[in-house]
Formats: sequence, structure tokens, C-alpha cells
Amino acid sequence: MDRNVEFVTQLSHLVALYAQDPVDHAAEKAALRAARAAAKHGAIDLSLIDGVFRAGHQEFETIPPEIAALQAVLTTAGVTALRVEHHAKQDEIKTVAVLLGSVFGGRLAADGVRAAVDGQQWSEVRTVFAAGVPAVDDVMAAEQTAVTTTISSATAADAAVADAADADEVAADAAAVDAAVAAPAVADEPADRAEGTAEQTPNEADAKAAVALASDDAAPAEASTAAAIPADEPTAEPAALESERGPLATELPAVISRILAPVYVQLFERLITSSEPGTLRRLLEPVLAAIEQTVREGSTTVSVRLLLAMFACEACATDDEMRRQFFVAVRRLTKPTLLRAFAMLYAEKPEDRDEVEQALARFAEDGAEAVADSVGSSPTSERRAAYAALLRRLPGTNDALLSMLDDEREIIVERAIGLMVELGHPDMERQLGEQLSHRGARVRQAAARGLGAATGSAFAADALVRAVQDASPEVRLAAAVGLQSRREARLAPSLVTRLDDEPELDVQLALIIALGRLAAPEGVQKLISMANPNERLLRRRNMPVLRLGAIEALGEARTPASMIALQKLLEDRDKEVREAAARLYTRARRLTTATAGIPVVSDS
Repeated sequence: MDRNVEFVTQLSHLVALYAQDPVDHAAEKAALRAARAAAKHGAIDLSLIDGVFRAGHQEFETIPPEIAALQAVLTTAGVTALRVEHHAKQDEIKTVAVLLGSVFGGRLAADGVRAAVDGQQWSEVRTVFAAGVPAVDDVMAAEQTAVTTTISSATAADAAVADAADADEVAADAAAVDAAVAAPAVADEPADRAEGTAEQTPNEADAKAAVALASDDAAPAEASTAAAIPADEPTAEPAALESERGPLATELPAVISRILAPVYVQLFERLITSSEPGTLRRLLEPVLAAIEQTVREGSTTVSVRLLLAMFACEACATDDEMRRQFFVAVRRLTKPTLLRAFAMLYAEKPEDRDEVEQALARFAEDGAEAVADSVGSSPTSERRAAYAALLRRLPGTNDALLSMLDDEREIIVERAIGLMVELGHPDMERQLGEQLSHRGARVRQAAARGLGAATGSAFAADALVRAVQDASPEVRLAAAVGLQSRREARLAPSLVTRLDDEPELDVQLALIIALGRLAAPEGVQKLISMANPNERLLRRRNMPVLRLGAIEALGEARTPASMIALQKLLEDRDKEVREAAARLYTRARRLTTATAGIPVVSDS
């Protein structure tokens, strides 16, 4: 599917969702992720001119039901074009959808959309309006009835990640689907295990029931499963095509018998007899049911091995349509409860880690996000370290962390920032720089701390200089501390200016230390003046503390000017100042070397 068409479909789902109150957050998350995934592959262009709706180069002669909501709102609001830039952020996509959904839900007048758009700060989305915005008319009224059904079906389409049986109902990135079915599946075979040691579920009756579901004798069960298959999808292939395909495999992959108990092996013995997609889909149903049931029973190890066995069967598929059934099955298993159980098993049973990693890797971004969520609940540093090591290897980690930055919960964004820094995310500096504009002070503070770790980055240094002017003292303090590891003289003028305006003592002291470590001439002069205040300044609140801080910073600077200033302070009338100057002067002389280009100052 073209990325523009995929984006239009997901945006229409979002418009339908935001027209409702309350919003289905699970469906919202799925649709937002799919829309952002479409924009990852290139810019998105939509237009609605003279009644003709286009998505990229795709022209819709008739409006499909799944995009009726979007077309109705755009027509009513007078929007003629919408452009979403390549790699657009999720929050701007969401803002557009919320505005359009408010119109569709009747909470925002159509003639107020232009003003609402103009009132937002946009960097990656551009909206073009017609010369005159039409009033609400019969177009909107007619579409409202048609789209009432679309609202619920759009929600179901996004929720299909967990529940739908039809691949076309899964709100997934189309490019990912095509890549998944085009490339041959590879099954990573887990380590050999001796026969008879495979873990079994406590309730083998349920497993046998699952096998019965796959059996020809279980007519009612199969009839029920078949009823779940959409009527427009054929359940049988032409005889010629079926004979061309043949069974999925003539022999059961050896790994299955090694890792599973016989009661589960029967599921896959039936599965490999499939010769056409409809049959394969029906025989996958009891496998998926067993995977979820074993997790509910607490036998997560068995669930993981069932999943690996399914991957082994997938590796036998050579036909795109057969592989697609496995891809859809994986999407249906993409549920937070299941993936978090796998992540928990990884920490609790080190002997199962190789198998769990293989399973989580297949879920890409969703698998990595489940591991990242588990980091926050890790009770020990050892478990956290194990999760961090796993995230470094999982293929979807970078995308998962970017997705977490768009979460509305500040604690999730903070966790993502911490992991980006710890794991060295390739886009860390730019992303953290953007988070300095987050509405939450805790998030901005975490971003400032993270940028402080990028000691060799000029971009990070400039971002921290901006952050020392933040409205929150906690953010300013984090930024000032982050600047203490810098050695860039160009930063000194900005810090001197900020020091003069800073009202908080802790932030002032942090800026003083930063100036001392920068050792820039302008910063050193500011420190000398603070170390030698006149009587009037000395009577100011906190000035004695700031004076001692400046003397400490002069000892850090170790420039000729700072050394001379320390020498003069040896004769100060304040005993505490004299003692501090003597200690720092002695240490500075010891640390000063000819290779640093700073001469040793004589005592005489």
C-alpha cells in the first residue's frame, strides 16, 4: 500500500476516534504509531480540490468508507492541502487529528479550524485552506451517518493488532508488511535441549483442547473459527494453485520436538499440512490460543517455545501469501501483557534468555518497548543492567525509545531519555534538545542531565546554555551542572550574563564552578571580582558563600590571572578566605605543569 494512502487511512481513524469521548487509547496508540510509520518512508501529501481527493498520486474516484470521516471534515473546514514532512513527529500528527476530530465531534466550529491551526507552532505539518471556508452543510450531515459506523470500525481496525483475524484490518506499516512477506523467514533455533526436559503447562487439558480445535473431528470449533474469517476472503484456493503449493512442510522442524511436550507437538504436526492460506490461518488459531493461554497460566517459558516453534514452521513457507498468515499472527500477538510477561521471564530465568530474546526480537519496536517498560520496575541494579544489555541487541530499540518520547505520561518520557543516554541513541542530542521545550519540568530536567553527558558535543553545550534560562530552577541547576564538564571558552559570556540574573543560590554556585572549569578570561575576571567584593556587596545575602565559591573556582581555573588573585587573597583580613586561598593556591601550583602552558607562580 502506498504510504500516502496508509497515512490517510490512519489519520481518518484518528479523526473518528477523537470525535468520541472518551477516546479509546489503545486504538489511538496503534493508529498514531502506524501514521508515524508511514511518514518515516517519505513526506505525505494530501489534497482536496474541486471535490477530488488525492493522497500522493492516488486519486480517489469514490471515497472508501475507511476515509469518509477525514474527507467530510476536510471538505467542511475548507482544507485544500495537507503536507506532513518526512519523519514528522507524532505530537504534530496528533494535534492535526485532534483538531479535525473536534470538528467532526461538534466541539469546534468548522470556521474556527483556520484560527486553531494558526494558533499552533508547526515545524513538520503544513495546512492550506481555500479562499473561503464553507459553512457546515448537507455534505457533513450526509457523511455523519455513514461515518458513525466507520468510527467503530476504525477503532476495531486499530485494535486488530490484538484481536482481528484479517490482515487487512491490522493497522500496520504497509512497508513493513511487504518487507516481512518478501524476505524469507529465518528461524533462530534455540540451544539443543535433552528430550524429556521440556517444560509443560500445569493444565494439559487446555493444551489437548487446543489440539482438538485443529482436528477435523472438532467440527463445531472449526465452524466457529471459520465464522470469524471475513466473508470476502476465500477459504480455499483453486485446485491448481493448491497443488502447486503443496504442504507447508513434509517433515516437522526438528527443533519443535526438542523444545515442546508431545501434547503441543501435535499442533504443529497439523499446521505443516496446510497447503493454502485459508487452512493455514485456521490451523494457526489453536497455536495462538495456546501461546496466550500458557502465559495466563504462568507457564511463560512454554509460551515462548510455542512462539519459536511457530517461527520454525514459518521458515518452511516459500509463498508470500503463506508467509503473510504468520505475519498477521505475530501482529495479533502484539499485546503489552504478553510481551511484558516475556520481558519478565528474561530477568527471572537466565537459562531461558536466549529463547526469550529470539521471541522479543521478532516483535521489533513493540518487543523493545516492553523491555524498556520493565526497566522502570527493576528491583535491582543487576536486573536493570540485564535489560539494558538486551535493549542494545534488540532491533527495534531505537524506534521504541522515540515512540516513548511521544507518550503523554512524563514518567515514560523520563525513562526514555535515561535509556537514550545510557544506550547512546544515535539521535540522542537532537531529541533531548527538543525535550527541553517539553511542558513538564521533570522531563526538561532529565533532558538537561542527559545533554550534560554529551561532553564532546557543541550542540549539547549550546542547548544547555539555553536551558540555564529555563523557568524552573531545577532545570537551570541541571543545565549548569552539565556545563561544568565543558572546556569551551566561547560559553563564558553567556554564563557570566546568566550569573548576574540568577536568583537561586544553588544555581549560582553551579555556574561559578562552570566558569572556573572553563578558565576563559572573561569568566576568570568575573570570578576575581566576586572573590574581592566591596563592603556593600559583602553585606548582601549569600555573598560570603558566593565569595568562597568564586575562590574555589579560581583554584580550578589555574590561569596566571587566577593564581595572582589567589596570592593576593593570602593577605585577606577574613581568616576563612585566607585559609581557602592558601589551600587552593598550594594545590593549583602542584597541579600546574609546563605542558599545560601555565607558568608556576613564584611565592616571592
